[in-house]
Amino acid sequence: MSRLIQRLSFAGLLLSLIVSACSSSPATTAPAAPTAATAAPAPTVAPTAMPTVAPTATTAPTPTTAPTATSAPTATPLPASGGACLVGTWELVDLSVYMQSVFAQSGGAVTFVGQTGRIVYAFGADGTAHVDAQDFTMQMAMAVEKLTFDINVIISGAADSQYTATDDQITFSNGELKGLKISATMNGTELFSNTPAELAAMFGASPDPKYNTFGYQCDATTLTYTPPVENAQPVVMKRVP
Repeated sequence: MSRLIQRLSFAGLLLSLIVSACSSSPATTAPAAPTAATAAPAPTVAPTAMPTVAPTATTAPTPTTAPTATSAPTATPLPASGGACLVGTWELVDLSVYMQSVFAQSGGAVTFVGQTGRIVYAFGADGTAHVDAQDFTMQMAMAVEKLTFDINVIISGAADSQYTATDDQITFSNGELKGLKISATMNGTELFSNTPAELAAMFGASPDPKYNTFGYQCDATTLTYTPPVENAQPVVMKRVP
C-alpha cells in the first residue's frame, strides 16, 4: 500500500501544477498764509498746491507655472523572454496520457478511467500564477488478482505562486496553497486528506525545489507541460478565451 500511495503522490504532480496693492499718498494742502496784525490790503490767497498723486504701482506679472511632465508609460514586464505565450488562462483538458505514463512504472496495475470537474491555470504577465481547482476528480482503477479497486483523487481550492520562464521551462517559487486540498479514496475508504509536497508542486507550491521546474511548450491555443517525474508524458491544457 505504501508503494501505491507513493505512486499516487507522483501521479498527482500533474496539477502543478495577486498608486502629489498699492496705496496712494494722501493729498497735501499748503498752509494758509498768516494774517498781518495791522490792517493791510486784503491778503492774497495763496494758491492751493496741487496734490501730487503717487503713481500707481505696476503689478508684477504672475509667474507662469511650468507644465507638469508627463510620465512615460511603464512597460508591463514579461516573466521571461521566452514565456510570452504562457500569459493567459488555461484549462486542464487531458490527463490520460500523463497518468498512463506514470502508472506504467507500477507494472500496469492501475489504469486511468476519467476525470470530472475543472482545473484552471492563470499566468500573469507580471510573473504571478494562480490555480483554481473546482471539485476536480481523477478516477482510476487498480486490479489486484481478481479484485478491482476504485480510486478517486479529489482536488479543490486554490494556490498562488510566482514563476519565471525560459523558452522551454517554467520554474515556480514562493508558493501559497490558500486552501488547496488534495485527498484520495479507495473503494470509499480515505487514503489521505492533505496536500503532500510533491502534489503541491503541480500547482507551483511545493517547498521542495526539485519539484518546481517543468518542461513546457505552448502556442496560441494549446499548452503542454511535463511535471518533474521520471518518464512522464505531458499534461494537456487549452487556452480559455
